[in-house]
Amino acid sequence: MSYVKKTLQEGEEVVVTARISMKPTCVGLLFWEAVLVSVFFIVPESEIAILKNENFNYPNSSNQLIILAMLGVLVFSVFFGFLGTFIRRLAHEMVVTSSRIVHRKGLIFRNTEEMDRGAVESISLSQGMFGRIFNYGNVTVRGRGMGDVEMMSIDGPLKIRNSIQARK
Repeated sequence: MSYVKKTLQEGEEVVVTARISMKPTCVGLLFWEAVLVSVFFIVPESEIAILKNENFNYPNSSNQLIILAMLGVLVFSVFFGFLGTFIRRLAHEMVVTSSRIVHRKGLIFRNTEEMDRGAVESISLSQGMFGRIFNYGNVTVRGRGMGDVEMMSIDGPLKIRNSIQARK
């Protein structure tokens, strides 16, 4: 059971839930794949025998070593990029309820930021070019006499902002 569901007050209901987006990780990986493909086209076809030779045991040229190293870096970055984002998704819970805004952080330890919806002073929405295209971004809620509640790299930030703004 989630933290917010455990702490809902009587008459309080969940309006919208936000999750950390996998899209920035995918955009970064697409960039590195484009770099890798462009290197394959730059290296002469005779040097890419590694891809065609089924009996390949050890690389025999420096270009083949570079290609193997780049493939290793790509596999390493894909694995750890998705693993890191998956763990961040598990560790963060961002919810707008009918009376408050809650952002819980942490898997083992718990750190929560809560703000009464009546105390909301301003809402900032930040999206880059890829964020606009793929619908992810950052939402920062500033309250009167308290700190900010920051929701970073979330899916559908405009929906979150509108749900907070609707009952401000």
